[in-house]
Amino acid sequence: MFVEYTFNKVCHLNAPVQQKLEPTALAGKRLRLEKLKSVIPDAGMSKQEILGWTQRIEQEDEDDEHAPDFDWMTLEKDWSGFLLFAQHQILSSSTKRRIAFINGRLVPLAMRGDLSMSQTMDIFGLVRMTLPRYVDNPSREAVMHLSEVLVRRDELRGREGGELDASKMGVAEQIIGWLNVEATRISQSPASVASLQISVLFSWACNLYSLIVKLTPGYQATPVWGKLSASIALLLDSILDTSSPAKPALRKRSTVQARRTVLSSPESIPKLAELVCQAISGNNTKGIPFLGLIYDVATHLKLKEGSTELAGKIEASSNTINMAGIDAGAGHSTQDIRGYRPFLQSGRSAAYSTYDGFVENAISQENHESKILPVIEKMLLRSPEICLPTFTAFYTHYKQSLRDEELKRLLTPILSGTKSTNGTVRSGVIDLWLAITPLIISESGFKFSVDNILTPVLTGKTNGVDHRQALFKLIQHIPTGPQSREIIKGLVAQLEKETNESVLTCISEALPKHMVNVLKSGNHLEPSLLSIIGKEVASSKPPNRRAVMVVLGNIFWDAYQDPSAWTPGATELLETIYPTLEKILRDAPSSTMAPGANPVEAWIALVVLLSSPVTSAKSLPFVHSVVVPTGKPSFLYSEKVYQKVTDDVDILWLLRVINRVASAFSEEIVQQPRNELYYGQTLLWLVVDHPSSQVRRLSIETLRNKSGVSTIIYGSIKQAMEQILFDEKKYLGLSDPKHRSSRLSSALISSIPSPGESDLSVEPLFSELLLLSHHRIFAQLADNLWIELLQYAKLDPHGVVTRNFKQLITYAEDAVTGTDSGSLRNDAALRAITTLAFVAPELTVPHLLRKIKTLLDPTPLHALGELEMGVWKTPVGTPFVDVLASSKGNSGKDKGKDADIKKWEAELRKSLAQKKTAEPTLSKQERALIDAQLQKEESIRTSLRDLKKRLLNGVSMISSLLQSGTADSREQSPFLASILMNGIVQRGSLLLGPRVISVFLDLFKSASERLQESRMWFGIATLRVYEVEEIPENLTEEPLNGLLGRLLYKLKGLSDQNPFDGATFSLLWPFIQKVVQKGGIGTESEDDAVEQLVLILDVIRSHTSQFAIPSYPRKDTCQLLVHVIGGHPRVSRDAISALLETGEAIHDSATAEEQDELINSTLNQEVFVRNACLQAMQSFDLTERDWVPILWLACHDEDDQNANLARRLWVENGLDVPDTFLDDMVPFL
Repeated sequence: MFVEYTFNKVCHLNAPVQQKLEPTALAGKRLRLEKLKSVIPDAGMSKQEILGWTQRIEQEDEDDEHAPDFDWMTLEKDWSGFLLFAQHQILSSSTKRRIAFINGRLVPLAMRGDLSMSQTMDIFGLVRMTLPRYVDNPSREAVMHLSEVLVRRDELRGREGGELDASKMGVAEQIIGWLNVEATRISQSPASVASLQISVLFSWACNLYSLIVKLTPGYQATPVWGKLSASIALLLDSILDTSSPAKPALRKRSTVQARRTVLSSPESIPKLAELVCQAISGNNTKGIPFLGLIYDVATHLKLKEGSTELAGKIEASSNTINMAGIDAGAGHSTQDIRGYRPFLQSGRSAAYSTYDGFVENAISQENHESKILPVIEKMLLRSPEICLPTFTAFYTHYKQSLRDEELKRLLTPILSGTKSTNGTVRSGVIDLWLAITPLIISESGFKFSVDNILTPVLTGKTNGVDHRQALFKLIQHIPTGPQSREIIKGLVAQLEKETNESVLTCISEALPKHMVNVLKSGNHLEPSLLSIIGKEVASSKPPNRRAVMVVLGNIFWDAYQDPSAWTPGATELLETIYPTLEKILRDAPSSTMAPGANPVEAWIALVVLLSSPVTSAKSLPFVHSVVVPTGKPSFLYSEKVYQKVTDDVDILWLLRVINRVASAFSEEIVQQPRNELYYGQTLLWLVVDHPSSQVRRLSIETLRNKSGVSTIIYGSIKQAMEQILFDEKKYLGLSDPKHRSSRLSSALISSIPSPGESDLSVEPLFSELLLLSHHRIFAQLADNLWIELLQYAKLDPHGVVTRNFKQLITYAEDAVTGTDSGSLRNDAALRAITTLAFVAPELTVPHLLRKIKTLLDPTPLHALGELEMGVWKTPVGTPFVDVLASSKGNSGKDKGKDADIKKWEAELRKSLAQKKTAEPTLSKQERALIDAQLQKEESIRTSLRDLKKRLLNGVSMISSLLQSGTADSREQSPFLASILMNGIVQRGSLLLGPRVISVFLDLFKSASERLQESRMWFGIATLRVYEVEEIPENLTEEPLNGLLGRLLYKLKGLSDQNPFDGATFSLLWPFIQKVVQKGGIGTESEDDAVEQLVLILDVIRSHTSQFAIPSYPRKDTCQLLVHVIGGHPRVSRDAISALLETGEAIHDSATAEEQDELINSTLNQEVFVRNACLQAMQSFDLTERDWVPILWLACHDEDDQNANLARRLWVENGLDVPDTFLDDMVPFL
């Protein structure tokens, strides 16, 4: 038994499917089983031994993948051997292998092979083996295609398109019979079979249906067609069954596939409907989901013009479905009714609820009253907890109105259910009543319902709190109308009697909409009702008082959003409760601060008074002092008050007060920044910090629905955010700031003027938001939040930056220079500069380059001496210069044989003196000298701090510019690198630390991506060849010679493939230049140095063709090549070639400085250097010059060849010697 069980697990074969395999297909299993029995001992095995054994077997299976191929020449003789081989291939763990075998071997065999009926079914037996094994779609599609080939070939036998001399064998009938058996077995217990396996069988059945109706039009008349229809119905029911573990996506996909299957043959719908109706006769309701789907397809089917006959058949089939479906649902047994549950249970997605259309369109009032309603009555009395969800879903989709008699028959079991001690039944009848109330259309029906629901309450004949609570919840779902007065009378009277808090809550939820209906219609409340309300609003019982306040708050909040809707009845109600509201607000400052106190009643009082157009809230001192406090925050804005309210419903009253305050006191609040901050902090807490997602969502909606009060919302939110985010202590005290970033960004976006209000006048608001929207709390959003704000306001970011550039860049630069480096505001300003450079690089980049050049001026660094550096290194409070040294005795050096001993004794005394705890006693003169020196050194230290801050600001701006990632900033990387290298990197590392090195290396990230990770190493190599001392040790472990060789070879190889762009070449130029100037760096021999120079010259020659572009360092290149020609004879030939190529490339676009570089080089002492320069200038255009003294000297070179080259250049450019030439020639003497 253990062997067989384990074998089934290893092979992943479903037992029921194995039992149906043909004997030939089982032969392979028996062979494997015998093999397993031979390797497994009969003795018991431990868990670890079993695990090891299964791993060995799986390894053997993998080894079997390399088994020899089958000899296809012996196929007819060795069919059993072929089946074993095919089973091995089709169950291979390699998806590619098994798909190739199916499509390359089995499909051609099924299409063209001379197969008997038995052999055909053997091949289909292989298909069935894959049912529980395949989990990937390509494999499933392959075996499905194989099945289609088998059926198609058999159906076309003896017909055109097939084998005319052959007769049909009945392959489809065999497959349908097997499908029907499997579907019947699965439908008996869907939960015991994998949902994915059921889905595969369902797909096979649907594809077989679509294939057969196309190939054999008359197939619907055969008995087998009913089995196929029943199989589809049973499998669809099994997938949609709530006991099945199928996922919603699988159910939806199956429903869509079933619809497409029915639609594939509209002419087959009548017969299909007839067969399914026959299948659900009696107590069998498994086909009802498919029946409802057929009905839905039939009623929505759009036929072509001229299909009148087919339309009539389909309409007749719809009527047949009507009667069959109604009869199936109107059975008298529990099983019949529970048959509705799989497709009508509440909470199921409409995507796979297949019976909704049938309930909406097919069931008439007569059918409902005569067949459905009697069953519902009976079942509600027998098993309400089982059938209530089903009936609720039924009436949710039922579209016919309920007659009074039907309502009475339904209301009786509903009222009976409210008395139940089972909470599920009580909630079920409430949901059922909610579904029924939209179907009640007569006044008499509502009157009857209200009388029957309220009678037990008013007469005191309820069964307890749960019963009363259920009855009042029924009242909640009754719509407003003539019945509202009766409801008001009953509920208001109950307010005075009820003592249970949960029941009072139900009353307070049911009463407001009916009172609003009466008041807005212009009617007055009866004096007796007003008396009860006035009494209960001041009740000494907190639950009753709270319930009445909630009712009043909801009335004035819902009914009087528009002041024009105010009625005399509302005025009368307000006059009744006004004294109590005034008392509540006057006592609120003290009552709300008490431990355990709830401020909800005070908030509701504010909502009521702020909603009234009769009493101006601004003229009420007790309201004005709360909304616009003159000192500390009032209870309305106090964190201690509103943060202790934990109920979501209660906190919504605070949100409503905030909404009303924004409309009534916007001007007063805006005029006082302190109150604007209070208001913003409260609103921001609701939007960001409240634990309830519903409250946060409603708060965001309040921000967005701010018609007419945009200024107060925007200003208060902005001020509150700045108060929190730019205060270092408050920001560090925030819990989980990363989690709040999305909420804060939503609040900021929602607070700006809505798109309908946007114009150019709101652009200054975005200048104010520039820093706030770039705060580090927004994490990744900080790079684009400001742009998102502009887009939300329907503004073009580039246009806004262009029109307000001066204001924006000044705002950001002032924040950078006016705050400490690393502070929150400084960080936000640098992020803002990055955004400006990204949006408008043509304006931002040139401006920043000028600013950076000013900030990183190296002159102060070069002026720093030993004194300044020593003071900077010395701790504060300790003088660097020992002003008392002259008073400590002769500091001259001792000489003689005892000099070393005396020196050691002096050092020992100094060491002991430093260990003494007591400071030496100083005279007044000595103390004065030390204080004066400390003051002097502190002034030096202060100036160095200012210098450090200025340098840090410049370095930080470089980093911000690089982070923009624009082409403009990338092109300026060489210029920025030169600024850093000329002073900050070499002289400022002591002040700035590793920060400047890090930014310098970041510049190399803008180099070409072809360099990959070598970009950083080129930066490191540049620092090392310039002998920068502050490089981290981990970056200097590689020997410099090896590093340079590796980088130069990589640079040469990439340059030979394709030249680098001007920005990359210019960025690497300082490194190249330094290596050449030193004649090689870190080399052990002259050959190594020559190798470095040769590699560099090869790199330059690879780029000379690009030197027509001015972005390359052409002047420096000419200067460097001249240096190589004159200083390194071994590589001068290559350098001359590079110089000539450079001259040819730049001759059309050479600037005056570049021309002068070569002209001045003709004064070189070496003849061959002068010759190379003159040859490189032969194509230069010097016609804009009248007189070139140095070239005139070259015309008289002692070397005839050089003189001829110079005279040729002189003549071709039409140069002339002025009369005053002697004055220009004197400096050359």
